[in-house]
Amino acid sequence: MNKHEEHSRTERLLEAIRLAQTNFILEASTGGAFRLLLDELLELTDSEYGFIGEVEQNANDAQVLRVRAYTDIAWNEETRQLLRENAATGLVFDNLDTLFGYAIVSEQVVIANDAMNHPMASGIPRGHPPLNSFLGIPFHHGNKLTGLIGLANCPVGYSQEVVEFLEPLVTTCGILAYSWRMSEEQKRAEFLQEQAERQQQLVEFSQKLAHDLNNLLTVTLTTADTSLISDPPSMAREDIERIQLATTRAAELTQKILSIAGNNTIDRKTVQVAKILGEVETICLPIIPENIALRILAEDNLPCVLADPLSLQQALTNLVFNSVEALQDSDGTICVRAETLREEKLKIEIEDDGCGMDEATQRRAFDPYFSTKSGSRGFGLSSVLGFAKSHGGDLRIVSEPGLGTRAQIILPASQPSGDAFSAEPSFQFAGKTLLVVDDESTVRSAICRLLATTQAHVIEAASAVDAIKLLEQNSQSIDVLLLDIVMPEMDGLELCHGMRAKNMNIPTVFMTGHVTRNVPQEIAASPSVIFLRKPFSIGQLKEACTTLFGE
Repeated sequence: MNKHEEHSRTERLLEAIRLAQTNFILEASTGGAFRLLLDELLELTDSEYGFIGEVEQNANDAQVLRVRAYTDIAWNEETRQLLRENAATGLVFDNLDTLFGYAIVSEQVVIANDAMNHPMASGIPRGHPPLNSFLGIPFHHGNKLTGLIGLANCPVGYSQEVVEFLEPLVTTCGILAYSWRMSEEQKRAEFLQEQAERQQQLVEFSQKLAHDLNNLLTVTLTTADTSLISDPPSMAREDIERIQLATTRAAELTQKILSIAGNNTIDRKTVQVAKILGEVETICLPIIPENIALRILAEDNLPCVLADPLSLQQALTNLVFNSVEALQDSDGTICVRAETLREEKLKIEIEDDGCGMDEATQRRAFDPYFSTKSGSRGFGLSSVLGFAKSHGGDLRIVSEPGLGTRAQIILPASQPSGDAFSAEPSFQFAGKTLLVVDDESTVRSAICRLLATTQAHVIEAASAVDAIKLLEQNSQSIDVLLLDIVMPEMDGLELCHGMRAKNMNIPTVFMTGHVTRNVPQEIAASPSVIFLRKPFSIGQLKEACTTLFGE
C-alpha cells in the first residue's frame, strides 16, 4: 500500500469516527453510531460480516454481549425473525464459550485466521455462513471492558497491523459505550428518584387519609358500643352489630391503603417462613392450571421473620398468581425459593418462565390499579411492595420480554420467640375516674358518652394545656388517663413527660389515629402505659385497662 492509499484509509477512518460521534449526539444511542462504524470496518478490513456489541451484566451478574450493530447473515426464517424482533434492543448472547466469548473473558485481541481449528472455537450453527477467519477486538473505557468488535472472513486474514490501524476507532467505541451506559444509569437514577417522590406523596396522603378515617371510625364504633351497652339499647341489636362489623371492615381498609404506601401498622409476630410457604402451596395448587408446575424450595433451618402472617401469605400468593397470568395458556413453571442472605436477611423469590415485562411495563408495575390484563384490578405488586417496605424490607423485580420474571422479597430475619400472654379482660369501669384528652371534639364526645354507660366518672379536656389544669386539681382522684398523642400546642407525649417530672404516675392509655406516631420506648416500657390505635372498641379498652391494673 503506497502512502497516498494509506493516507486515504486513515482519512476515511477518521471521517467514520466523526460521523459516528455526531450520530451518537443526535440520537443519544449507540445503535446508529455503531452501525456507521461497522459499515466502515467491513470496508476498511475487507471483511465479509461482523458486529459491534456492548458487554453487560445480566440478572445473575454474569457477562453477556448485547450486539447493537450486526451484518444480516440470517440463513433461515427463524434467524430472520430473531433479527427483526431484536432490532431495537439488540441481540443478547450469554454463551461465551466461543471465539468472541474468549475475547470478552480474556479481554485480549483474538486473531484466528484458521477460525474453525482455533482452540477456543465451538463450531457454528447449521446453515450459518462459513467462518474462515475471525478478529475479536475488545474495547474499554479506562480499565473497564465495555464491548467487543467482531469481524469475519477477511480473504488475506487479520494481523496485528490491522488492529493497530483500527485503534482510534476502537477507542471511540469504548467512549461511546461508556457514555451510553452513564446516560442510561442517570436516567435510571432519575426514574428511581421520581418513583421515590411519588411514593412519598402517596405515603403522606395515605397517612392523612388514615388519620381522618380512623377518627371518624372511632366515633362510629364508640357510638355503636354505647348503643349496645345502653339499657335498653337505643337501636336494634342486629343493626348495632352490623355497624360494628362495617366499622371494623372499614378500619381494615385503612390498613390496605397504608400497605400500598408502605405504612402498614398491623401487629406482627414471629413467623416461620416454611409454614407460610406451605400455606401458599395449599392455597394455590387447586387453582393453578394443570399446564403450570408450582415448585416450593426452602433451605433447611430458615430463620423466622417478624411479620403479620396473613399479609406475608397474601403477598406471596399475589406474586404466584401474577406469574400464573404471565404464563397465560403456555406450559411453564413457577418456582418459589426461600434462602438466607448475609446481614441477617431472608430472601423469598418467585420466578416464572412466562412472557416477562418490557421496560415501559416495569416503569408502571408498582402503580396502584395498573394492570396489563383486562378486568384485573392491578392491586398485586403495589400491595406487595407496601408489605415489604412496612416490614423493613424491599421488593425487587427482574424481568425481560420473553425471559420471564423474578420477584424477590427481602425481609429482616428474626429469632423465634414465644407468643405474648394476653389476659382475659376483667377490668370494671364502675367507680373509676377517667380523664379523656382529645382535641377532636366529636371523637372526645363519643368516647366520653361510651364511658358514661360503664358507670365510670368521666372528665374531658380539649387540649393538653387544659388537661394539665385538671390534673393539678384532681391528680389523686384520676384512675386512668386516655390521652391522644397528636394535638396542637402540646402533644400527649409532652404532657406525659410533664406528668413524670411532677411524679404523677397515672395509668395512661395513649390513643391516636396517626399511623406513624408511636409511644417512645422509654415511655412504652413503663407498666403504667399502654397504646391503642383508633378506632378501638370498648372490649379493647377494657383489655388495655385490665393490663394496666393487672387484674
